Amino acid sequence: MPCYLYLSVSGENRIALYTMDPDTGYLQLKENTEVHSGPAPLAADPGQRFLYAGLRSTREVLSFRIDQDSGSLSQFANVSIDSDPCCLATDNTGRFLLSAHYGGGLIGVHPIGMDGAVQGPPVEWRETSRCAHYTQTDASNRFAFLPHVGESNVIYQYRFDEKTGKLTPNNPPTVPQPDDTGPRHYVHHPDLDVVYVD
Repeated sequence: MPCYLYLSVSGENRIALYTMDPDTGYLQLKENTEVHSGPAPLAADPGQRFLYAGLRSTREVLSFRIDQDSGSLSQFANVSIDSDPCCLATDNTGRFLLSAHYGGGLIGVHPIGMDGAVQGPPVEWRETSRCAHYTQTDASNRFAFLPHVGESNVIYQYRFDEKTGKLTPNNPPTVPQPDDTGPRHYVHHPDLDVVYVD
């Protein structure tokens, strides 16, 4: 399968599809998929068969099928949510969609149906603190973290149940950060039990 890159162009209500040369990284615009409101966070399922787009202004998540030959997107479902998402990520099984909500100070988990569509209601909808920015599960699919920027300046940590999508606060439930750190994103080391946060 060729390499594709999807880019939210929120101000123009479209998702841009680029082909990428795997040797040089060169990008070439292939096509645009129009949506009815500005898309923001995007997430693909582990099998790269579906793409999910969060619409912040209308508080929705759209589900798209990815054409395996062309990379083209076709929307086939949408679900309303109670807060605008700034981050989306599927768990490692592709059965749940996690979301971070900056303005709402929330973390959510929605089920994904057998057809690949994000469904409602959420199985988890937890209040945290303002400025929740990012989330994903680790390689074991047993843990999820939720960095908060701005005045919150903290990382929430959860145990994740991949069978139910439920989140349980870990011990300790939060990890305070040094003043003015503002943790935003993170990535897991591929082999070690280490998380890098920026």
